[in-house]
Formats: sequence, C-alpha cells, structure tokens
Amino acid sequence: MSSYRNHLVEELTYKYPNLTLLATYNINFSSLTIKNPNLKNAIPATLLQDLKAKRTTLVIDLSQEGELDFIQQLYEVIIALKIPPKQIVFVCSSIDYKSEVLRVFKNETINLEWFMYFEMDQKRIFLNDIANNLTEYNYPNPLLNPTFSKSYLNLNRRWKSHREALVTLLYDKGILNKGHNSFSGKDFKIKYNEDISSVNDYKSMFVDFDSKDLHVVFRRSKSVRDLFPLVLDTESFARPLALTTQRPLVNFYQSSYFSVVTETLYNYPIRFITEKVFRPITHKHPFILLAPPKSLEILKSLGYKTFSSVIDESYDNELDHNKRLIMVVNEIERLCNLTETQLQHYKESLIPIVEHNYRNIMDRPQIYRKLI
Repeated sequence: MSSYRNHLVEELTYKYPNLTLLATYNINFSSLTIKNPNLKNAIPATLLQDLKAKRTTLVIDLSQEGELDFIQQLYEVIIALKIPPKQIVFVCSSIDYKSEVLRVFKNETINLEWFMYFEMDQKRIFLNDIANNLTEYNYPNPLLNPTFSKSYLNLNRRWKSHREALVTLLYDKGILNKGHNSFSGKDFKIKYNEDISSVNDYKSMFVDFDSKDLHVVFRRSKSVRDLFPLVLDTESFARPLALTTQRPLVNFYQSSYFSVVTETLYNYPIRFITEKVFRPITHKHPFILLAPPKSLEILKSLGYKTFSSVIDESYDNELDHNKRLIMVVNEIERLCNLTETQLQHYKESLIPIVEHNYRNIMDRPQIYRKLI
C-alpha cells in the first residue's frame, strides 16, 4: 500500500500543489456524518484551518471501493465544516462517479480523479509472481494448448446474489461440471470467516432477481446448494485474496479456454472494474463478464480489446439485469459445446487479442484521469 501511496502523491502533486493525504492524519472519513457530535473535532484544527484558507488540498482516496453513498456523505460533511469543495481531491474507482458528483455538488464541485487501482496492482502482483517463480510462470499462452480438461474458469469465492444465481443456472443447464468453479455458497463476516447465513442468502436471490422465469429455475435447481462450498485454490472464503499471489491459479487458467468473471457489483448504477477482470488479462485468458451494463466499454477506453469476433458480447448492452444474466449463461453454454473445428477457430481468432491485452496492461502507464 505504501508504494501505491507514493505513486498517488507523486502523480497528483503535479496537478494539486500543497497536497495532503487523508491517511497522514488517520481520519476515518467514512464514519463522519453531520449528526456526529464530534464532527468538528474529527479533523485536526490546523488541517481544517489550512483547508479553509486554501493553503492545502486534501486527497480522499476511494479507488478500491465502488459505493456511491459516500458522495452525499462527503458533501454534507464539507458543507457543515465550511471546507471549500475545490480543496478536496476525491480519487474514485469508476468513471461513473462524475455524474453523481455533479448531481450532489451542483455549482461548486470537488476535484475528481479516476484511477484504476486494481489494474496497477494486478500488474504488480503478476510481475512479482514471475520474478519469484520463473519456472512455474514460464508457460505458454493457454490458447496454444491442444486440449483442455475444462471449458471455463469461474472464480467466485465470496457470496453475492448474482454469483449464486449464475452458479444455479449453470447447474440447471448441466454445465457446472464443465468448468472450474469456486464459490462459498454463503456469506461470511469479513476477516473472521464466520457464517452470516445460508437461508437468507438464498431468499435474497429471489429479491435481487425479480424474473418469474428465473425463480422457477432457482427452485428447480435448489439442490445445487448441496454442492457448496465449491473449492479450487482455497477454502478461506472470507479472507481478502485480491492483493495476494496467484500461483495456485496457474493450472486452472492453463486447463481451460475462457473465464467467467463475476464482478463485485452487478445490478448497480455504476461500473466498477476490479482485479477480477485483470487476472484473466494477465493470464492471457478470454473472458465473459457478469457486471453492470456497458462495463466492456470501460475496458475498451483503456486500450483493451474484447472478444466479439467469436464471443457474443451483446449481453453487455442489456440493461435488464435478469435478461443480462440469462444471456451470459446462454453464451457460456454455447462456448462449452464448441466442436473441435469451432474451438480451433476460437483459439486462432483470440490469440492475437489476448496477447494485445497482455501487452497493454504491462506496457501502458497507469495514470490518474481528471474527470472534474
């Protein structure tokens, strides 16, 4: 984290003189509200004076999170403390924060910078793995392999309703066993690995997906829950693994020809791209993305190519989250059943694309993009 913080200061100092990092003062800004009786004492008096006098600029970094609620909270706090909005630099995780900031702040906005933290960190982790494990990582592009033991790799780990819905539909279509799948099957308390629930998780799937047709499938294939947890590289479903080594995953990428990426957010008003997408990119693996609509557009804006030449990516344009899930599952099913000739065409068509994407993440500098 310290190396990233140094990168942040180094890059943003050019744009904003007198930069001050929030972490320097160890302020838990996310806990601040206008109802907090200690609000005025939450920020050191000297820092508050410098902000009001426009002698310093405060950076708040949320590049690793994708929640929108913080924007309204931030607005209320800086207005209550009479901090000039332009003395705040907010580093966000998604280009879609811009519209929310403009809506909340109206006339005078904060400075908004967009940074793809997980892209940078995935590159760091992968290069570190290579440096320390040259033999293990000296493997060819997976698409050069003549045969595969499975069709796809589907890393879910932590419970989310869209992940359980996906696994249930794959099971219902009889293709769950055609992939490498990991999934806890129930939610856990972060860091403690304690079960929160199982029954309520199942019920919430019916709330989050309001399609009657999907409900029929959920009930018909409820027995998939008897298979949980689905374990691949680890049985620790609560411990964050986003910033750790990926050496245990190598064989799963090498023995399949595409990934099914289930992002953290699905039916949500912003697009949030995490390490889950950049993992298959570094492993030269084509992927299908279960995420908010138009998420592939973000990747294209960053110089990546997608796989529409052989993968039906029309799901990315579907706004209805029920229909989008069904479209993704149908395409997974089709790819699982490619003939030998079709699979050969698939590999030949996508090898140049995955090689391009690999070079893009390795060669292109990760920069802060000013949105406001």
